[in-house]
Amino acid sequence: MFAARRVLIGLAALVGLVSAGEQISGAEAGQRWAVLVGVNRYAQLGHLAYCVADATKLRDQLVASGFPADNVFLLVDGAEEVADLPMRENVQRRIEAVLKVARPDDLVLVAFSGHGVHLDGKSYFCPTDANLDSPETTMVPLDFIYRQLDGSRARQKLLLVDACRNDPRPPGSRDATTHKKSLEGLGEQLKSLPAGITALSSSAAGQISWEDTKLGHGVFMYYVMEGLSGKADEAGNWDGGVSLLELYNYGYLQTTRWVLRNRPGYVQTPELHGRITGDMVLAHRGVIVEPPSMKPPAGPAPPLAVAPFDAAAARGHQQAWSRHLGQSVEVTNSIGMKLVLIPAGEFIMGSPENQTDRDDGETQHRVRITKPYYLGMYEVTQAEYEQVMGTNPSSFTSVSGQDTNRFPVEQVSWEDTMEFCRKLSAMSAEQSGGRVYRLPTEAEWEYACRAGTMMPFHFGSQLNGREANCDGNNPYGTTKGTFLQRPTTVGSYGANGFGLYDMHGNVWEWCPDWYDSRYYSDSPTDDPTGPTTAGSTRVIRGGGWNGDAGGCRAACRARAIANWPGHNLGFRLAFSPVDASGR
Repeated sequence: MFAARRVLIGLAALVGLVSAGEQISGAEAGQRWAVLVGVNRYAQLGHLAYCVADATKLRDQLVASGFPADNVFLLVDGAEEVADLPMRENVQRRIEAVLKVARPDDLVLVAFSGHGVHLDGKSYFCPTDANLDSPETTMVPLDFIYRQLDGSRARQKLLLVDACRNDPRPPGSRDATTHKKSLEGLGEQLKSLPAGITALSSSAAGQISWEDTKLGHGVFMYYVMEGLSGKADEAGNWDGGVSLLELYNYGYLQTTRWVLRNRPGYVQTPELHGRITGDMVLAHRGVIVEPPSMKPPAGPAPPLAVAPFDAAAARGHQQAWSRHLGQSVEVTNSIGMKLVLIPAGEFIMGSPENQTDRDDGETQHRVRITKPYYLGMYEVTQAEYEQVMGTNPSSFTSVSGQDTNRFPVEQVSWEDTMEFCRKLSAMSAEQSGGRVYRLPTEAEWEYACRAGTMMPFHFGSQLNGREANCDGNNPYGTTKGTFLQRPTTVGSYGANGFGLYDMHGNVWEWCPDWYDSRYYSDSPTDDPTGPTTAGSTRVIRGGGWNGDAGGCRAACRARAIANWPGHNLGFRLAFSPVDASGR
């Protein structure tokens, strides 16, 4: 059974950004402070069900994740102390005091769960004594929160707002159109952020956010807290810390899935607004669960593999990292999939301005992949997909004289690939591997595809039908229409210097990055993960059997809607060794 729907503004705001690649953890972060507000009962507005539960559970999760209990202040209905009741004066006084005492190395979290409204061009959080006719004197303006955060000395300042509402106004007092406009205005103001603030919202403008009686929480807040418990790290890099981006990615996927499955006809897609130049660690799991197949790095890490380098050098870099990690260059997982070790390295991502079929999104820029990772030797096959998922969605399951079990799986959406990674990771943990599988980032994909080369394709600048399964097109060497016009068995064409097959053609391969054509004009140098602002499409790479040669270039960037299972869309897997860089 579902509780009343609620429109939810989940806002994670970071003021004073972390420098690129920097993480704050443990003693380096100083003290961790939190002010958490949850309101169910209102003097003049409609009551809510789970906001106090959200704030209380969030307190418990923060303490379990490394926040000192004495540094967490909870203002909720029914508090024993009058000063801890969620009234406007108490809320503003507590926020001002905590932000004032925070020191330069501290992290401060301010979280709201309750009604939120947009009136006369301003957005407000509604404390228990809120009056819609007197917003300036009875509500907490979003602008006030921003000013307090901006004035604090704390190095990390995070604002998480769960402004959950069915219509807060008395029945019949306002029409539905007025309410809808209020919601749209609230969503738009969240996008108009002051410089230096990043916002995580639980839904896109105009969408409804939901709560559930079985969960006992708002759906988004439930998955935020689950992510903080360590689930987000397990779905990310499994390094023992839950970062902001890991938490967002986990909350986005789980919330989106829940609404699609439980509220047919509705969509709820959390969004990340603003700009992050480096990630930040929000919570620690206490004990780092190290996959049993991993061994600690031995001695200093090998140097980066700096492109250009040839196939022999590529193998040398792989072997150096293999010795450092105490693991093989090639591994076979519990269902027989082969993955190869990709060394940490540095390369020029993108294409020169004179490259044929190039678009503006391929801006050349230097990228460093600072940690090694394993990547599938082949694209995931139909047989492998069916072994994990129990179904085979592919279009090409019957081709005369061909064993299509070894064809790459296609007709899979980005969401399908996320579910595959989750299920295979669970199987791996049970069967001995303990690995957390994922998709390679766009930068990891291109670095692995090039394998030290600088040409349009890892094998050169021309193709004639013997190098890749795509629909050839001049000026890259082949007349259009001479290729197979269908997928083919993985590994049918030659490998690149890292031992990877079919990086050009066969099927497009999903990446986790949101797509933004302008992202690489000013992206981080180290380990870019794509734009932090959510869009409607995800990156796909490598070209497909029915695309021309220009689309199969190493630098070509394309996109697809995350829930679209195209007949030329597939994927390959990656996983990250724990603390593999030794840095």
